[in-house]
Amino acid sequence: MGSDNQIKARWSWSDFLDRSLGPVSETDMLFGHPNGTDVTATLMSIIETAKANGHEPYKFLRYLFEELPYAQHEEDLRKLLPYNIDPQDVPEPNMVPRT
Repeated sequence: MGSDNQIKARWSWSDFLDRSLGPVSETDMLFGHPNGTDVTATLMSIIETAKANGHEPYKFLRYLFEELPYAQHEEDLRKLLPYNIDPQDVPEPNMVPRT
């Protein structure tokens, strides 16, 4: 990683968990891990903030997780906060059926 205000070009949920909590399996993410409640609280906070700002939670989270890998700087992350995005500007998620 470069300077303190830069983020890896390809951010992933597992990278976030590894940096925040240490190695955590997907099963332990929400329960079964000592810090699982912290992850749950963070996710619920994002959902509630999105709802308070007029977003449909699923649609906003899909958009957020699709855009996070491209956030390069702190300012890019700030632009993704629910209160900085008009709900009408969030595109419908691409629903690809499972095969």
